[in-house]
Amino acid sequence: MLERIKHLMIKEVQRGERMLEIRTAQESDLERLTELHRQISQFHFEQAPRVFNAPSEKDKAFLHRVLNDDHRWFAVAVEHDKVVGFITAKIDINETVSFMSFEPICRINTVVVDEAHRSKGIGGALLKACREWSEGQGAVETRLEVMAFNPAAKKLYERHGFRVQSHTMSCFHDK
Repeated sequence: MLERIKHLMIKEVQRGERMLEIRTAQESDLERLTELHRQISQFHFEQAPRVFNAPSEKDKAFLHRVLNDDHRWFAVAVEHDKVVGFITAKIDINETVSFMSFEPICRINTVVVDEAHRSKGIGGALLKACREWSEGQGAVETRLEVMAFNPAAKKLYERHGFRVQSHTMSCFHDK
């Protein structure tokens, strides 16, 4: 399975007059990936600073590790030779909870579209490409987590067939 995760995948999606390319992320994309990661990090940090870290210099090293992780799928959306979004995912198989399914599940870790390119179908194209990839890996389901403070992302996921399956709850401890 791991050999198929890193293969170069290129898919072109016609969007009106424009062509969007979905392909496997490459080392040469790292600077742009870091910029996009900074956008999503800043947004999440502003909404929930106890849950998310502020953007930092560590982000580039983190993305470099993810880019080279043979257990993850990392794809980018490219428009006019510029990376305008990315998605990361991996295949998980439950080995810890005996009453839960042991079928392969795709877990989307991150979806981000450049702030200047949102509401243009890019996020949907990334989700569709991920679904096709995960089905090719034998996954029977795709899961992701969306924060309650992000209704735009929730709407995107719902438009693409995602439904609430559980609620993650937390309780901060007083210091």
